[in-house]
Amino acid sequence: MGYDDRAPMTIGALILAGGKSSRFGAPKALADLFGRPVIAHVAQRLGVSPLAVAGPEDMAVAAGADARLQDPPFATPGPLAGLAAGLAWARMHNVAWLAVAPCDTPLLPVDVAQTLYAAAKNRRAAFARHPAGDEPLCAIYRIDAEPVVAAAARAQDHPPMHAVLRTLDAAPAWFPDARAFLNVNTRADLDAAREG
Repeated sequence: MGYDDRAPMTIGALILAGGKSSRFGAPKALADLFGRPVIAHVAQRLGVSPLAVAGPEDMAVAAGADARLQDPPFATPGPLAGLAAGLAWARMHNVAWLAVAPCDTPLLPVDVAQTLYAAAKNRRAAFARHPAGDEPLCAIYRIDAEPVVAAAARAQDHPPMHAVLRTLDAAPAWFPDARAFLNVNTRADLDAAREG
């Protein structure tokens, strides 16, 4: 049975939080930004529920997530593994679309999920694009993208996220402010985020 675009639109969210934060020197998602962890800002900016975190339990708690997801046993570690877990979780919860963002992007536009959804239209995915380039980790996926993502996550040397998005014929979603996609990878990045 094909996807019915007359079905109710339900968007869930997934935060990818499986990285090692080696450049930051501590879990960057838990760093304080305006009195709250960085990951809590990401959750707020995504602004949809249910929300899952693919990563450690403490990050799921800090994000106020409904679920903490572990990588599927078949998956090679990396963001595709987290995405595969997220799409499986979304399917089990009757979520039609899954908005995804990394744990270190606290300045995301407040309408990021809705803008990605609007760009996707009749495609299986859309990703963020801004004046400085593309953000393949900030995207939205229709639930029927799950088999493609799971197959990619199974590969021993799995493809980069942008290659998977290309396979899905993902649409770009335009955001005019590149600064909104600042990644907090270092202490200097965190200081930059504090500047507003």
